[in-house]
Amino acid sequence: MHSEFLATYKEKMTSTIHRFFPEADEAFIESVVKKEMKSRLKNPRVEFEGEQTSMLSVLQYQLDNEAIITGYGTLFVNRQKQISTMALMCDEFIVKRSVHKDKMFSHMNDEDKTQYNNQKTIQINYKVLNNSFYGASIESNSIFYHPYVGKSITYTGEDIITFAVITFERFLSNNIDFRTFNDLMVFVDNILSEDYQTVNDVEFRQDASVDEVYEYLKEKYVGEDKELLYVFKERLLDHLDQDDLNKLYFKNNLFEFIERTNVIDLYSHVIGHDDFLDPNHVPERIVGNLNEIWTYIKEWVSYNYSDFYRFDRCDKGLRKSVLTIDTDSNFLYLKPYFDFFAKHFPDLVNIESDESIISTINTATYHITKLINDAFFKFGELYNVPEDIRHRINMKNEFLIKRIMMTRNKKNYAGIVLMQEGNLMNPPELDVKGLAIRKVSTNAHIRESFTELLEHDILGSKEIDLGNIIGKFRALESKVRESLLSGSSEFSLPGKVNSIHSYVNPYQMMSLRGAITWNSLFPDKEIDLPNKVNMFKLNIDSLEMLEDMDDHYYAKIEKLFDNKDLVKNGLNVISLPKNQEELPDWIIPYIDIDTMVADNIKSGIIMLESLGFKTLDILKHQLPTNIIEI
Repeated sequence: MHSEFLATYKEKMTSTIHRFFPEADEAFIESVVKKEMKSRLKNPRVEFEGEQTSMLSVLQYQLDNEAIITGYGTLFVNRQKQISTMALMCDEFIVKRSVHKDKMFSHMNDEDKTQYNNQKTIQINYKVLNNSFYGASIESNSIFYHPYVGKSITYTGEDIITFAVITFERFLSNNIDFRTFNDLMVFVDNILSEDYQTVNDVEFRQDASVDEVYEYLKEKYVGEDKELLYVFKERLLDHLDQDDLNKLYFKNNLFEFIERTNVIDLYSHVIGHDDFLDPNHVPERIVGNLNEIWTYIKEWVSYNYSDFYRFDRCDKGLRKSVLTIDTDSNFLYLKPYFDFFAKHFPDLVNIESDESIISTINTATYHITKLINDAFFKFGELYNVPEDIRHRINMKNEFLIKRIMMTRNKKNYAGIVLMQEGNLMNPPELDVKGLAIRKVSTNAHIRESFTELLEHDILGSKEIDLGNIIGKFRALESKVRESLLSGSSEFSLPGKVNSIHSYVNPYQMMSLRGAITWNSLFPDKEIDLPNKVNMFKLNIDSLEMLEDMDDHYYAKIEKLFDNKDLVKNGLNVISLPKNQEELPDWIIPYIDIDTMVADNIKSGIIMLESLGFKTLDILKHQLPTNIIEI
């Protein structure tokens, strides 16, 4: 059976092996490869379009019909051969969103934020409309429903993101390894098979030696058959010319390449231009130098090949440049890049100036944009996406964050944003994603206190004073405790309660149990449902605890204890109307103070963890810290 897939594989393996055994007859190597392929090939039976066939037949069908393959394995008809209504609608929303986004940025620094906020809302609405197609594709009642579309979107998105992570990790921090000797052989063959156009244009002030290349690749090799490395050096490295040695050593080795070649001289013309604030709009006087630099970096440093292990690397591997991965974005750590040029051009880089920081970083983001565009173009080629629409898969330079606080939780972070899509934020803006300190379920006074601490003491401070931060946590804990002991609702727990008929299991809802308790005790101040409430946790485990209580209220609570569903775990909550500022004095002794303090403070604990503190049990009211004394 003819298979382009097998033919391509055979050609690649033959070429790779012949490079290591140049004295062997190529026809003999090809015969060995064919024999190994025949003995190891697995071609399982699969069902395709309702018929039984083989996996290789499906692969050949995909190639013959130029079908687009997704991360889920679904094949889609090439849109150049058949019109897709859904794709056209998405295209329209993308265009309209872009128009309103440009208008939003034109009003970003207006004193009156009305136009900015209006355009921001409109562009977000178009984003929501576009994203809603995903929901429509997985809803069985929708005209857009298809059992494979939703999963194809999800898995392809994951594939794109992991492709980006590996691209950035290779380029910015040389984060690559070889798990088998075959991985190393393919890596070397890929590089030495490339046609370099700038060999005569790059001046190497320090060439890579055989030993240097050997030690460099040996360090990246994590496979078990390490004895093959000596054979690798003896049979290949010792026989390479200087150009090939340089090709191997400087691939993925960005800073070494810049430092050891005349390319660093070109950077002296692009660093220090403080008007280079938008990476997508380069000052005319430096664009030529930036493009010339990219010509060299693209050829000598960028390694634009798919990584078979990329999912595992992203899930379990140690990342050096990609700080965090969001649904459709990577956050890159570019301080090493900034430090490199601050070291080499101290007179041109001013670490105290936001404009200098941005312009220096933008020399990186300009090239990183070209890097990821090339990578995604390659991705589109591998997935058989038509060439004229491959540009749709892209990443823009959205935010430049001066300082970021990461946490153990996925999509939980906070940063100080200097710039958004080339627009300078004046003043820099706090951006918080996922943290409990900004959620409506967190007390408003707690949100305000922790937000101020995050913005000024963590992200806004040149030197983070850990003792001062713990001191502020302690002070806030004391403030919450004193407020609760006074019966004030200042640090009550916010909640929302609907009517009892709105819930399948109503007594599982703490806010509802609290509202029932309040309405029974204070019918003249009844909470109308649905409504927002302020909750206090109580520790009334039994009626015996209330022997000294006023008979009037005791009788009402006694009646509440007749409702076994309500008091399954005791009378443990009471909800106050929003306009009720204080608890009645007779209830105050029954507030579960420790739990209330812990519930208020816990939303900020993750910030302490991100600073390196060890967490203890705050319900025993030991704040998270590894500090013995402040």
